[in-house]
Amino acid sequence: MHSIALRAGVNKALLHYYFHSKEMLFEITLKRVVELLWNNVQTELAAHVQGNLRALIQAIVSAYITTFASNPDFPRFIFREFSQASPTFLGVLKEIVSSISIAPQTIFSIYAKEMKKGSIQRIEPVHFMMNLMECAPLLFS
Repeated sequence: MHSIALRAGVNKALLHYYFHSKEMLFEITLKRVVELLWNNVQTELAAHVQGNLRALIQAIVSAYITTFASNPDFPRFIFREFSQASPTFLGVLKEIVSSISIAPQTIFSIYAKEMKKGSIQRIEPVHFMMNLMECAPLLFS
């Protein structure tokens, strides 16, 4: 907490007053990251996707770039927590996804439709999303 307070330019006591513990600060930060990403995805989906996989991928990539261009440490943060199967991360992710269910429902219904048609190979939906997030910057380089 001390090094976080120093980097933020605030008093350590103030940090403890608002967040009470490092774990609480972590959870709030994690919620902010996931909410920001999903809100951007949801906005892009509502504006551009009409059941088309290519439009879906473009919308997700656009949301990814918008979110992470201004927050370059977020991808590493999310991938680390996901790869460690952090209970806090999984709980926050479940909470966020259930509160904005239209984005995941849209993504996975289009994805399932394309798999059923045979136009894409079958992989777990979460792997599809993680691969898409990992490869998104390469699509625009």
